[in-house]
Amino acid sequence: MYKKQLEQAFCLKLSRELAIFRYEILKKEKDAIYEAAYQIDSIISIYELLAEMSGRLSTETLEAAVMIPDILTFFTGSG
Repeated sequence: MYKKQLEQAFCLKLSRELAIFRYEILKKEKDAIYEAAYQIDSIISIYELLAEMSGRLSTETLEAAVMIPDILTFFTGSG
């Protein structure tokens, strides 16, 4: 049961981070959004990959991943 709760917490964390990222990007001018296209694509790809992998991660990995601040930007190196 604990692992399922961790999976849910991790996926919720990912969703929140993606929503915040999207909000921040959409506040920018069109040119800035266009310039950030690669970053946007990377963030979305990482989000999808981590969400898909969440069910296969160990309890220990999920515990650590939930604690990483801004995990989506952490993996892109832009955070």
